[in-house]
Amino acid sequence: MTGRNMDPYMGRAFVGDGLATMLSGSVGGSGVTTYAENIGVMAVTKVYSTLVFVAAALIAMLLGFSPKFGALIHTIPGPVIGGASIVVFGLIAVAGARIWVQNRVDLSQNSNLIMVSVTGAGRRRFRAVAGRLYAGRDWHGHLRGDPAARAASSRDARGEGGR
Repeated sequence: MTGRNMDPYMGRAFVGDGLATMLSGSVGGSGVTTYAENIGVMAVTKVYSTLVFVAAALIAMLLGFSPKFGALIHTIPGPVIGGASIVVFGLIAVAGARIWVQNRVDLSQNSNLIMVSVTGAGRRRFRAVAGRLYAGRDWHGHLRGDPAARAASSRDARGEGGR
């Protein structure tokens, strides 16, 4: 994407991601690895400056402290947010696949095949509720705003699921 060979830095990047995630996890934070969504956004927009992403993060954090902005976002119907999310994350996934095709990634190598399979599995929605694992249960019902799907999810959250 940048026109520079980044292969020599890969090992240090993985170590840095691992250390940052361990540090974040030790204080109750989430993982801080490089997410494919960010790389996909960079590929789609052709903006590779991390300062732009820092500025976007700061603006998002400031808007997070605004109850009026939160109320405005809350007025958007769930199915609209769901549909927009499918489009945005679909575009990001296709941008990632385009990077693989343009760089002629050899999928006969196990390491490349693992990367493709992990990203494919990561697109499924998994959640653990009361010691059970659910995979993508009736997500299309949520996108439609189906009351039955919402009720089923709330029963799952309380541990009253039917499985």
